[in-house]
Amino acid sequence: MPKPFKWKSGGLLEVWFHGFFGEPACRLGRLQSSSDGLIGFEYDANFIAHAWEVSPIKLPLGAGLRTTAREPLEGLFGLFDDSLPDSWGRLLMDRVFREAGIRPDAVTPLDRLAFLGNRTMGALTYHPATNLPWPDRSAVDLSKLASAAIKVIEGDAEELLPELVRAGGSPGGARPKFLVGYDPKTKALNTGPAENLPPGYEPWMVKIPARANGLESGLVESAYAAMAQEAGLNVMPFRLFETKTGVFFGTKRFDRKGTQRVHVHTLAGLLGIHPSNFSVGYRDFLGVTQWLTRDQRVVRMAFRQMAFNVLARNRDDHAKNFSFLINERGQWELAPAYDLTFAEGPWGQHSLAFEIAGGQPTADALVAVGTTCGLDTADCRKILKEVAESVRQWPKVSAQFGVPSVYRIEIEKQLQETLAMVAMPSRPKRLGRTRRA
Repeated sequence: MPKPFKWKSGGLLEVWFHGFFGEPACRLGRLQSSSDGLIGFEYDANFIAHAWEVSPIKLPLGAGLRTTAREPLEGLFGLFDDSLPDSWGRLLMDRVFREAGIRPDAVTPLDRLAFLGNRTMGALTYHPATNLPWPDRSAVDLSKLASAAIKVIEGDAEELLPELVRAGGSPGGARPKFLVGYDPKTKALNTGPAENLPPGYEPWMVKIPARANGLESGLVESAYAAMAQEAGLNVMPFRLFETKTGVFFGTKRFDRKGTQRVHVHTLAGLLGIHPSNFSVGYRDFLGVTQWLTRDQRVVRMAFRQMAFNVLARNRDDHAKNFSFLINERGQWELAPAYDLTFAEGPWGQHSLAFEIAGGQPTADALVAVGTTCGLDTADCRKILKEVAESVRQWPKVSAQFGVPSVYRIEIEKQLQETLAMVAMPSRPKRLGRTRRA
């Protein structure tokens, strides 16, 4: 159980930006809560001089104090809301507050950012941080963390709470996720900060099933990552971590390059919306990609990602599951695809909307999204065919990753139905010729 710590609800936070490659961190600005409950932000003059637009849609560079509406992000601009965790990380955070005798409903968004301090994903850190003592860096036992994660969801496991918070207090999403260091040579894991990992360790994220009987989820996600690679998507290196309690999906983090932090901004954060806002659609995703990157090659990749989500029936495709990052040259890029898996989505619909009646877009509807953003019709149809051929490899790929047959068969049935509804028929076989692999 963590020791009691002195808690002071914060009214002023400095925000530091660590995303300048090869340069020291710079103060981005400061957040301050007002007497009427609004949260204001003001860019630091030195940061304005750098001329790096870190949130160009809702929080462009400029002098003066700015505020935004209380809803939908509790008064935060999306740039800072991206630093906060979703379901799993917030659950851990609230457990710590309760352990310290603090009601979670009395904790402000600035308090939550201060709690994270420099233990954030992405390039932003918040100061002063709370003085909650965190455990020292140590080796990590995934089986132990997995068992404890399930107990936390059920309302137990206080004795392991500090270790859980250290490893999983920042990532978002519903499934428990842990930030670890992974040594590809020794296969060892470590829960130290990404900036201070021992030599040879890489920053990774490992996902744990949210329930004891959901151990197949890591196998399915691994198979989907392999299918996505085959479909031409940019996917970070991934692997399965086998333990005595299950097999867990892990992936290398794209918000770090070595010890360098990388600035990452989700589509939801850029637009200043909650991920449950279903009015945002794929046309917005491709449009933002085009506007940010000014590169039609990146728009093609965004179209390919949309095609994969539709054809592979990944309908949990909300606006926080798409991100953009700033590279070493100071240019915006589409982040690698992540959270790719079989998902029915809300009410059986895609979370990102299509401007059509009903929930299942056709090939023509997908092509219309692409051509609206300047892509060629023939090129869009070519991408759709390539992605469809990769999705048809599900039976083979899922078997390679050990997905239990009951899930393989059911998912294959659903994928075939989707391919048929999108009108992506199989390529006809030609007699006397061998089909290329």
